[in-house]
Amino acid sequence: MSKHCSKSEWGIRSNDAEVDAQVLPSYSAFQSVLLLGEADFSFTKAFAQEQIAGIREGTGNEDEVMKIVASEYGSGIEIANRYFDANQQRLSEHLNSLFHFQLIKEVISGLNARNLGNYNERRTRKKLAGDDSNEVGKQHVCTCSRWNISENCWDKPSPFWKNDTSDEDSYDLIIFNFPHSNQAGRATRLVKAFFKQMRICIDAGKLTNDVVIEMRLRTIETNPQYKRNIRSFYCHEESAEECGFICIGCWPSDLQRWEKWGYKHKMTKKNETCRDIGANCKVWRWSSVRSTEQQNQRKQS
Repeated sequence: MSKHCSKSEWGIRSNDAEVDAQVLPSYSAFQSVLLLGEADFSFTKAFAQEQIAGIREGTGNEDEVMKIVASEYGSGIEIANRYFDANQQRLSEHLNSLFHFQLIKEVISGLNARNLGNYNERRTRKKLAGDDSNEVGKQHVCTCSRWNISENCWDKPSPFWKNDTSDEDSYDLIIFNFPHSNQAGRATRLVKAFFKQMRICIDAGKLTNDVVIEMRLRTIETNPQYKRNIRSFYCHEESAEECGFICIGCWPSDLQRWEKWGYKHKMTKKNETCRDIGANCKVWRWSSVRSTEQQNQRKQS
């Protein structure tokens, strides 16, 4: 069992004891990273800069250069309106600047984490209420729009998963920071749906069985009344366990680590009470297989 996690009635949860400030999640072992829900892509830029700095300082893996694909749920127009004062030129300049970092391979808009398991189009049957017949329909493939730096615009929507027969677009780390919905109380459902989609992707071979999922989540464990806040009560531990994922690490907030590289956390108007999000944030990691250390400890117990 990881020193950051202990068993509970819900499976795995973090200890409340303080962890040495120098103990931070490491990224040197990962080669292909997918970032979800990136808003203005400031975390994308900060993440890339730190990895490059790590390589220069000798703490990163220079032989196996990381590939980063950054995505946002909103459309290109929505990103411009929300984070760039509806100024498409400012957005274009910002997106183009991301490609100055060799690690960043793609920037994507319109990617819905709830649909990641829809890697191909297939027929589905849905039971209609009060009707003995079945409605025949289609589950459409997960699509997105990719930023085209040559054309300085978004490409037309296309399938997110490029190739069903190879692992060229597979990932060994998926980071989903502060998942939220614009409808109150829906964050819990979003997190649950996300873990289900990850399980589908693993079972279908789109992701490897040892893929690591990382989230930064605001948690208030001492005051139940705050659990009504959609960023405070994710039910992430239960959702992960239900889908066969095991906690492999939990750390205190590391937002200052990214802020020094220019990361700025974006708030929605409905979540102004979350301005202290950094103080209550924790970094969680899950995998569908136990780490070697955990396996050895399990054998010894």
